[in-house]
Parts: sequence; C-alpha cells; structure tokens
Amino acid sequence: MASLSFTPSGSQHSIPRFEGFHEWHIEKFSTRTHAPGFYLTTLFKVPVRDEFGRDVDTVWKITLYPNGCTPQDANYLSLFLCQESGPCHFVRFSFSINTIRSSFKKLLPSNTRICFGLVGNERFPGRGWKRYISVPTVKNYLLQSSDLNIVCSLQLEISTDSVPRFQPNQEIFKYGVHKFMLAQYSDVFKAMFSHDFAESRSNRVTILDIKSEAIEEMIRFIYSGSTRDIRVVHRALYKAADKYNIIRLKLACETSIINSLKVDNACSTLIFARDNFTNYILNATTKFISYNLNRVKYTQGWQEVIQHADLVDQIFKGLDL
Repeated sequence: MASLSFTPSGSQHSIPRFEGFHEWHIEKFSTRTHAPGFYLTTLFKVPVRDEFGRDVDTVWKITLYPNGCTPQDANYLSLFLCQESGPCHFVRFSFSINTIRSSFKKLLPSNTRICFGLVGNERFPGRGWKRYISVPTVKNYLLQSSDLNIVCSLQLEISTDSVPRFQPNQEIFKYGVHKFMLAQYSDVFKAMFSHDFAESRSNRVTILDIKSEAIEEMIRFIYSGSTRDIRVVHRALYKAADKYNIIRLKLACETSIINSLKVDNACSTLIFARDNFTNYILNATTKFISYNLNRVKYTQGWQEVIQHADLVDQIFKGLDL
C-alpha cells in the first residue's frame, strides 16, 4: 500500500531553491546526418539538500534528437530533459543554443513548474520540445566552427518541512491506494516506486499542487476506469493526468474541456492550453475563437489574451483570410 496526501495551496512551506547549469558541446554537428529517432544523451549532476537536510546529488539526462524524435518532426531538433535519480522536486528549466554571434533560447512559461522525480515515459524521455528549432536554422546561424553548444539551466525547489504548517481551517487529505494500481496506470508512479526516490522509501506520495477533488477523481479513474463528473474538475484533473502521464485520463479531460467550450470561457481555455502544452485543446480553442471572434473579443478574458503575442498570433493564423 502507498498513501497519497494533498496539501492546500495556501499552506506555509519553507522551499529552498537550487540552481543547476550544464553546457553540452557536440563536435562537427554541421556534418552529421541522422535518421529521425536517432538520439544523443549527456548526464550531469545538480547538488541539493533533500527534505531530511542531507546533501545529495540529483542526476539529470539531456536527450537530443538531431533530426527529430519522429518522422513527423524530421528537420527539427527534438530536445528533452529527464531526471535519472535524486529526490523528487519541482523544476523550472530552459535550454539555449549560444554562439559568439547570436543565441536562441526556449523555456517553460514563467508560471509553470513541472514535478519531475521520474525517468521519462513511454513516449518521450522526459519533458521538452519535439520541435525545439529547425535544423537549417541551427546549421546556418547557431554553430561555432561546425560545433553545437547547448546550455541547460535549472531551478529546483525542494520542501524541507517534514510537517507542513497549515493555516487555520485548512486540511490535509490522505488516501490509501495500492502501489501496483498506481504503477499499472502511470509510468511516473511506476518510476517513483521502482527507483531510489523518497516515494519508494516512504511508500508515500505528497501532492501539493492539485485540488483534492481532482486527486479523488484520478484515483477513481485508476480503480474503475471512469469518473463521476469530469466536467466539474476537468482542468485540474488534466493537470494531474499530465503530471503522472495517465494517457486515457488526459484524453478524457481534453475531450471534456473542448466539449465545454463557450464564448465566455474560450480565452481562459486558450491560456490553459498554452500553459499546459496541450496542442489538441489549443488547436480546437483557436478554431473556436476564430469562428466566434466578434463575440469573444468583447469578453473579459480577451483583455488577458491580447497581452500575449504568441496567443494573438495563434488566433489570427486560424482566421480564414
């Protein structure tokens, strides 16, 4: 048996931050020719202090596909980051390709944190970009004497409070679940319990960033294959399904979110899709807004959307001009 615990977002925690940096030099990149699916990897360590106050190393792996991770992504660099070992934690990360003349950088949105503590999943080796940048752009503008330099920067957050300090009237929710059930539906849970992570040692998974109602529905889905009323918590449930890579539940949440699209919630759905890297919802919402632009632009959410150039560009690309 294992336990899942949920801590309300307003709880007080002491969360130290650790930073990591790794530069990867790949020689003669300009002369390399590889089929899609071929990859290169590099490992590096970031020292941290775990929840028990011990100095430990987290081990990370960068995976580069020089010609795309799938045939559909050929002619692009695919780039992913994955945790190999160490305590589970939240992370912000970015990759950049630097030269003397110029640089190119991609990072997750500043308000996005990903919980790692995993070894990738069945589809991709961690988190990152299937189409980070086109190969011609790299070879024409971003090489140093035919060599490629990739820089990865991380910011890690690890809670050191073994017992969180709660504000009045807040609760902690505990659920007894079977490890084999979690591992059967989620390769993330499987990795947590089969590697030397804190969850494996303590038989406990602490979830700080997902609503308790969504956790309950996730457990219900794992045990029964269905949810009670997915529409009530589909956004929070999508985050849970994405975080733990429960594919069928993600698809169910995406379908529910798209079927619930309205003029009044279209803008918030678009931002949600962008921030959570779901192209299925992003494309459907863009199409919906394009068809209903004359109504959507008078909603309150439109004022937030127009503050983001990438979202405006996405919408107008969907217009039939």
